[in-house]
Formats: sequence, C-alpha cells, structure tokens
Amino acid sequence: MAKSFTVKFKGYWKENDKETMPKESGVYCVYAAKPSQLIINRDAPFPGTFRLLYIGKADDLRQRFSSHDHLNDWKKMLKEGERLTYTLAVVDPSDHTRVEAALIFHHQPPGNSLGKDSFNHPTTTITTNGLNHELTSKFTVEPTE
Repeated sequence: MAKSFTVKFKGYWKENDKETMPKESGVYCVYAAKPSQLIINRDAPFPGTFRLLYIGKADDLRQRFSSHDHLNDWKKMLKEGERLTYTLAVVDPSDHTRVEAALIFHHQPPGNSLGKDSFNHPTTTITTNGLNHELTSKFTVEPTE
C-alpha cells in the first residue's frame, strides 16, 4: 500500500560527541562536512558545505554509532578540511527499513552499496525537513519489481 512519511532530521553530531545521540529508532545521514565557522548550537543550520556519504537505519541510533562497521570507510572518503558529521531522524521501527530504502534509492549515496539498484516496497513518498542537507525535500519512489 502506498504510504507517505515526513522525516525530520535533527542535530549535528561530530565524531567526538556521538555518545549524546538519542537512544531511539530511526534513520541517519553521514556527511563529509567542511565547516565555515564554529558550531555553537547543534540544532541550528550548519554553516558550511556538505557531501552526503551514507544513509542508514538503527533500532538504537546511539548504539549503532558506538561501533559502526563503516566508520573507516567513511573516513577514507573525507577530503582535506572535512570531518564526519551526522544528522538523525526518529522513525518508528516498523517503518525505518522502508524509509531508509527510499532515501538510499533516491539519493544514491556513495557509501551505500545495497539498495541503490532496486526498491522493493510499495510506492513511498518522503518529505524531509529540518537539518536535511543534500536531501530532496519531497520525492516519491515506485517499486522496481
């Protein structure tokens, strides 16, 4: 059945403050961020440039980042002056696989190897807002099979 989701991305977490991430279910984006000035407020628009590297999901976002198996891969993708930065969106556990799949299929992040060639869910419309750098604000993905 076709379904729509509103996905609000919040916060900016750097490598050294991942322990403050929420212990909630959701999706996340990993960026190579090049700041143009100091971040004072985690929930304010980030001054700088972003490159989307990876999109994922987790039942417990904090736990997932405490020992993420792709961390070294992401670090290898960084250019001079960039650092890893994360944004998160709380999504119900029953929906986060579908939301993650739609985001990956539509945005094609270079760090994701799975989910870029097919979308095996019913028609899904995603509206992103909040701290959603490099993400399309509204899109619909149709099943490929």
